Amino acid sequence: MSCNSCSNVTLPGVVGPAGAPGAAGAAGAAGTNGTNGTNGTNGTNGTNGTTLLKSITSEVETSSPGYSSVFSHSVVANTLLANEDTLRFEGLVLNTESDLSLVGVQVQFASTDLQIGFFSPVFDFPNIEVRGTAAYGIEIDIVRVSSSSVRIESKIKIFNSYGVGSSYANSTEFFAIGSQTGTTGSEIYRSSQTITSLDLVGTAYTFQVNLKTDNVLRKTKLTRGKLYLIKK
Repeated sequence: MSCNSCSNVTLPGVVGPAGAPGAAGAAGAAGTNGTNGTNGTNGTNGTNGTTLLKSITSEVETSSPGYSSVFSHSVVANTLLANEDTLRFEGLVLNTESDLSLVGVQVQFASTDLQIGFFSPVFDFPNIEVRGTAAYGIEIDIVRVSSSSVRIESKIKIFNSYGVGSSYANSTEFFAIGSQTGTTGSEIYRSSQTITSLDLVGTAYTFQVNLKTDNVLRKTKLTRGKLYLIKK
């Protein structure tokens, strides 16, 4: 076939086969982890709690030849909640001014006499009876061992020639074990005992201090008496 007047004719081309897949691109950069939050600092432990359960409001004295109560407090049930919880008593007892008078102190918990010293001038152990113008300070810890027992740790400090020449001189002086302010010739004695078969959870027990003198004309007195609860 001839076509003298035809121009060039372009025929559609045939689509070739698909090319092979290209090589995989390079891996993207790894993402960074988020910053961990900062932990708060631990709080400080609270200090052991100390509560004053009872304090005498004035000097208490007796001229009785038999023991008379000068300090008494009923410790309610379940007061000593945990082992090592402690009742602490601090007391200062002044004797008469005459060395002819015999005076005594009796300390009890749960109707049990507490051992509060053992040394040569004492002849009514576990309570104290002495002659003369000495005064004595007492510190007693009643420590819970279990719900049925307590440990008694006691200290007694003797103040020699205290108050001679005046009626209970310096009787309001603050007393602390280990301090000799305004005193001479002091000594410290210690004792320990255990009381068992108690019910500290369900029963109230009484802490009591009693005094006596064998001369009704020469009184003796408790000038400081404080009972604390110390929570461990």
